[in-house]
Amino acid sequence: MPEPRPDLGALVVAGPADSTPAVPVATNDKVDFDRLLPGADTQHLLLTPQVRADLRHAAGVAWTQPDNTAVTVTLLEFESRKAAGEFSRSCIELQLASHDTVTIGGDGPVMAFLEAEARAISAVEMADEVLIFVRAVSPADRLPDTVVAVESLLREQRARL
Repeated sequence: MPEPRPDLGALVVAGPADSTPAVPVATNDKVDFDRLLPGADTQHLLLTPQVRADLRHAAGVAWTQPDNTAVTVTLLEFESRKAAGEFSRSCIELQLASHDTVTIGGDGPVMAFLEAEARAISAVEMADEVLIFVRAVSPADRLPDTVVAVESLLREQRARL
């Protein structure tokens, strides 16, 4: 079993200086699953017992940029890589049921989704026993820039772990 990270919250990327802080999806090891998996109907509730049993730490950050793009970055650290992988697969299955995929670069196994109605790009990447979730909701004309921003945040967040 991997050693726990001493303070997962200290490893979360910071929002840009010109952004306005917002309420993160995860704080103090508590996760708002409705916000983590938006549009997944109520099926995501089936995942919560699995997560409670295997989740070691949770942390996140959120902000709104001057162009009104809302960004959340969430880290979930599990007891093992296997548990992280199982939760990642469950999340991906739920997202695939209601969203189109988007090609996005990353260092680890990455899946990204276009939430067309919400004008959002969401991505999940696995880094050992930690899952990195990045979601950005932007004005409709900014979606291509949003994909690039999500890629960049994934790279930056992975480097901090």
